[in-house]
This record gives sequence, structure tokens and C-alpha cells, in this order.
Amino acid sequence: MKKIIVVIILLIVNITISKIYACDQCGCSIAGSYNNITGYAHNNYFMLKSSYYQFSNVTADNPSQSTMFELGFFAGYNITDRLHLLAFIPYKSNVFSTSSEPLPFKTNGLGDATLLSNFTLFTNKNDVMAKFTHALSIKAGIELPTGNFIDDYRVLKVPAMVSTGSGSIDWHTGLRYIYKRKNTTLIGDYAYKLNTINKSEYQFGNQQSLSLIAAQRFMHANNVFTPYVGFTAEQDGIDNYHKLEQHGTDGETVILNSGFEFGFKNYIAGIAADIPIYSTLEAGTKSSPRLSLRFAYMLKN
Repeated sequence: MKKIIVVIILLIVNITISKIYACDQCGCSIAGSYNNITGYAHNNYFMLKSSYYQFSNVTADNPSQSTMFELGFFAGYNITDRLHLLAFIPYKSNVFSTSSEPLPFKTNGLGDATLLSNFTLFTNKNDVMAKFTHALSIKAGIELPTGNFIDDYRVLKVPAMVSTGSGSIDWHTGLRYIYKRKNTTLIGDYAYKLNTINKSEYQFGNQQSLSLIAAQRFMHANNVFTPYVGFTAEQDGIDNYHKLEQHGTDGETVILNSGFEFGFKNYIAGIAADIPIYSTLEAGTKSSPRLSLRFAYMLKN
């Protein structure tokens, strides 16, 4: 157990100190933020999840960099055998800096709280004769403006994405399909986020993502080790300010998902590195791994 914890810490340190590039304006990494990878997605649990990444634009005239850190608290609960609710609220710490400004711009505080429901349309998990189990569910939810949107972001010359919140009531929907055969799990997940206009007349672009994930479970005594790999395609619509399109805020990205989870008793620890392998972001923008670490406590169903 101690060796596994040491390995997780070393992976975190290794990825954190590596230089990471991505767009400092567009909404990449948001569309799929509320998708859990493996089996506890439909169970009762509490979870802490931390994410760390940097955005950099390497244009010759004024290079910029944004550092994003997020610590989120999740709570999942089964209302019925078919209806599952997920509540989520993050704490964010963002830093934006450019070569022309001596002091970086910093924002800290709560992000936007989200309530997401997951309703199972059909499943055969109660069929004891089935050689495999599968389930199709539909998702719907709301995101509340509990975070702070920077109203004067144009005067401050910082991207709107540095805000800890969108300032608007936004909506989530999607579909999720899970296939399990023995110790192998396949997951298909589609998520769509509809962003509305906030009081500052700013509207973040609508976002959607499609993920295909394969996970393999290995058991020893009461411990479970689950590595997984897959792909996610993300599309971020262009932002609008007073109905004027904001250049450089849209893009498409294909991501290689990789990570593992380790379960022991009622606890699950996991780490993920999502690596962009294709993008249509604006010139001068690069992208590389997004790191996340999570720790969950399972409750009795």
C-alpha cells in the first residue's frame, strides 16, 4: 500500500513540474468535467478531485500564460434504482501573466455549483443469467452562478476564462452507456453544455464532448486495481460579448485519456493524465496533459 501511494505522489510531482501548454482563452477541458470514469459513477459516494494545468499562448508579440488549479467536492446519491444525483462545487485558483506586465493577475474563490441527474433508461444488471451487463442512461443538470465573473476583464486585459465562474445559469445534458463483461468495462459518454448570457452580456460558447473509455479490473484480496485508456473529442463554441464573437475562444480537441484507480475497502484513489493529440486552436497556441487526482469514499447503497 505504501509503495502505491509513493508512486502516485511521484507521478503528481513529475507532471506538475513539467511545462504544460494550452489555450489561455478557450473553454477546453470543461465539457467533460463532470464525467466519472469507472463503476462508482452510479453509486453513493463523496469525492475530492483536484486538477492542475497551464494555458500558454506563445505569440511573438506578447506571450501569455494561465495557471489553473481546481479542488472540487462531489457527492453522489441514488434516489432510486434508476435515478442518481450528483452535486459538485469547486474551489478555483487562477493566475494569468504576460511578458508585458510585471505582476500576474490572480483570482481565487468558489466556482459554479452543479447539480446533475442521471436516469437509467434500461439495464439488465438484475439478470443473473446474463453473460454481460449493460446500461443506457440520460443526463440532465443545472450549473448555478456561485463563482465570480470578472465584469471588467477587458479593462484588466485578461481572458474571461480566468474568472472563477461564468456569471450565468447554464445547462447540462447527455447520454452514457456502460458495458461490462467479467472484469472488462467499456464506457461511452456524450455531454453537452448550454451556456447562457450573463449580466455583463458575455456568453461562453456551448460545449460538447464524446468519450470512449476501456477499463480493466484486477483484484487481489480486498484490493482492486483498475487502469483505463480511451479517447475524448471536445468541441468548444465561440464566446460572444454583446453579441460580438470573441476571436480565439473556440476550438476542437482530441484527447488521449489515461489513468488508473486503486480501491481498498470503501476507498478509491485515482490519477489521470489526459493528453491532447489533435487540436484546431488558434496559431501560437499549444496543448499538453491535464492532470487530475481524486479520492472517493463509498457509502452503502
